[in-house]
Amino acid sequence: MRRAEPEHWIYALVSLQTQEGFLGAGNYGVSRMNGGFASRPGLGIDPGRGPGARFVRDVRRLVAARDDIVRHYGYRSRGGLALLWLEPWDGTSSLPSARLDPFYVEICRRVRLVAGGDGRLAALAAGSKAARVEAKLLKGDTGDPWTPCVPDKEGYKALTLYAGGFSYRRLVPLLFPHSGDADAAR
Repeated sequence: MRRAEPEHWIYALVSLQTQEGFLGAGNYGVSRMNGGFASRPGLGIDPGRGPGARFVRDVRRLVAARDDIVRHYGYRSRGGLALLWLEPWDGTSSLPSARLDPFYVEICRRVRLVAGGDGRLAALAAGSKAARVEAKLLKGDTGDPWTPCVPDKEGYKALTLYAGGFSYRRLVPLLFPHSGDADAAR
């Protein structure tokens, strides 16, 4: 990114911190994935009246579902950590979900943007000994409303998409989980 503007760096950082999987020792992935080599799909409904209408619909659904998500996943109903990059992290410990807001925005890596002497931005990174969020046993089923989850032996896990992506056979049970399909999702 030799000629990158600040917004390019911010986009790259947000993308990395909220969607990245495992990338070798010291580089853990996000909590909303079913394992480090999984994918981070998102699924939503577009009411067809532009991004503003989609945003309003999603916020209304989030507010309506908040108490159920808190109860089911053990998040804090008030005062939980929401923007995880604001909480100091030494790279050796993970945050338990009991300390988090149900709609937390996570980070998975220890990365900071710094101003260089020539006025350009640069990224500094350091490895970690632990994932930022203690969620391995959840297998990505964190209550995130856009993460499609599928049945698993122990409950549910976040969907991992393969080369076929969102095919018709994959999409129908995700959209209509009570259709009687054995591969139904929530």
